[in-house]
Amino acid sequence: MELNPPTSNETTAKTALTIQEQMVLDSLKRTYANSIATGDHLDSKATALLQAGGLVIALTGVVKIPGFIASPTLWAVLAIALAFLSFAGMVILAVLAWRPTNFSHAGAVEWDEIFNLYLHKDPQDCYDQVLVDLTTAILHSFDRNTAKSRYVTLSALLFAAQIRIFFFYNFFRP
Repeated sequence: MELNPPTSNETTAKTALTIQEQMVLDSLKRTYANSIATGDHLDSKATALLQAGGLVIALTGVVKIPGFIASPTLWAVLAIALAFLSFAGMVILAVLAWRPTNFSHAGAVEWDEIFNLYLHKDPQDCYDQVLVDLTTAILHSFDRNTAKSRYVTLSALLFAAQIRIFFFYNFFRP
């Protein structure tokens, strides 16, 4: 019995994605890439907030420490302690935002898994598996970014508190 390989037209007809399938796949790929980029942006925001908080502490320390050492008042001690506590909170929140998490790849990365999940399947099952893998990775990334966003937001609130502490200390001290 002679085996004739399929012509390129027959192969294309059996494995080509429909326009809708291609649009869905492209959309999910973009969404996944955007969710990864969002995590990177949140890391950058955490870094910027931490740098700004450190700058406020440093500048305030340069201006206030000579007067503080000469005559430490309860208001001064309280203001500096609260500012340093808010900065320490910012450091903790930034580290929580930066910490490594279980990164979810959009699909298999080991050869055996790739073979079993994609290559050893018919095209429709392979396509379905790719969609499942992408949506799972996107949802995992959204969860990770939600947590990072919460830490960055709390860090921004602590930064605002730090600024208010020094503002009220400088303008409303007894």
